[in-house]
Amino acid sequence: MINQNKIIIQNIKLLLFSILISLYICEIFLLMYEKNFKSKIENKAYENRLSRKETAKNLGIIYDDRTPLQFYLENKDVFPPMHPTQSMKYEKENNKIEIFPLSGFSNKKTFNCNETGKYNFFQSDKYGFNNNKDKYKKNINSIIIGDSFGFGDCVKYNEGIAYQLNKNGFETLNLSYGGNGPLLQYSTLIEYGFELTPKNIIWLYFDNDLEDLSYELNSKHLSSYLKDDVFYDLKNREYEKNKFLQKRLNSIVLKNKEIAGHESNENYETANNIKRWEIADNTIIKTLLLQRLIYTLSDRLIYLFNNNESDYCQNKNISNCNLVFPTFKKILFNTKNRIEKNNGKITFVFLPVYDRFFRFNKNQDRILYKGQVKKILKDLDINYIDIFDLIENENDPNNFFPMSLSGHYNAYGYKKIAIELKSKLK
Repeated sequence: MINQNKIIIQNIKLLLFSILISLYICEIFLLMYEKNFKSKIENKAYENRLSRKETAKNLGIIYDDRTPLQFYLENKDVFPPMHPTQSMKYEKENNKIEIFPLSGFSNKKTFNCNETGKYNFFQSDKYGFNNNKDKYKKNINSIIIGDSFGFGDCVKYNEGIAYQLNKNGFETLNLSYGGNGPLLQYSTLIEYGFELTPKNIIWLYFDNDLEDLSYELNSKHLSSYLKDDVFYDLKNREYEKNKFLQKRLNSIVLKNKEIAGHESNENYETANNIKRWEIADNTIIKTLLLQRLIYTLSDRLIYLFNNNESDYCQNKNISNCNLVFPTFKKILFNTKNRIEKNNGKITFVFLPVYDRFFRFNKNQDRILYKGQVKKILKDLDINYIDIFDLIENENDPNNFFPMSLSGHYNAYGYKKIAIELKSKLK
């Protein structure tokens, strides 16, 4: 009996030792993968954590390093994009707002962000969105609604998703704007989109949209759109809107602040302000603690399987956190009902962040709660398209991003996404 107990103990020890060795093999594999990935793009400045400008220099690209404010002051005939999120800031500072713009200056040459070495331009349409032709007509094929990725940030006008869809015979109106979350997107549809009775609403969803929604709920004006029949007739208030935007722009310039939207670093210098991930100096200690394995497993599990809405609010200091998912579901429910009354449909599109492919993400705030969102889509019977699969199946996911760095998608990336959307929306 004693010998048998010894054998059992020895087997348990052997099992535990085998498990530990297996875990360290996985940890070493992740470490080698990280090193291998960095070696592949060594010429793109990961090893030395170079800035976007220095990366461009290494690639032989001339880089315009002027800030958006400097660029605007030297090019007064070109207007900056005026992000709706700045109206939220104005409303908070003044406890009221005369008019809440959901778009930028109308009929103006507008400059775009710089992630490829130079600022890009587009001619805003009659309501201040990124469309070069009048597509505000009944029964249009599609309306695309989203944030800067739908807007077409950091590329030429003819390189964005909406343009590519139009080019391929899929008539599309772009009502996206940089920094917009679900409530701003829904408000924009109420003011500009629903009355056009589109056949499709293409709802683009990015990793930070839930967090955006939590901030949007702080706005009394935006929250009013959640009530039935709220409508501010912005289409017929363009003069008032442009006057308000000009006042805001003048105020920002006089205060020597960055141009609207730049304070958040969301749309202009994202890559310059996001630290490049690197192998830390205490690699041995972190390896012994199995940190890479733990980060990778927790990240993937939350990303793929998290269906508990309460988990979203854990370790978050975000106002209205508990209202995020019920409000998000209500927004999608209302959108679906309104478009289906005219025999249209809504298609939800997951757009993954750069980190999904090139980092062991430690920032839980940026994690896409896909499981929870999928549950809402299933409950509402809304179809979705996951662009994560498209990018992951690319030979090199770097092909989708400017200079292989964190930021918006590049021209190639937007084109591939547009092709994918068209094929799935037929």
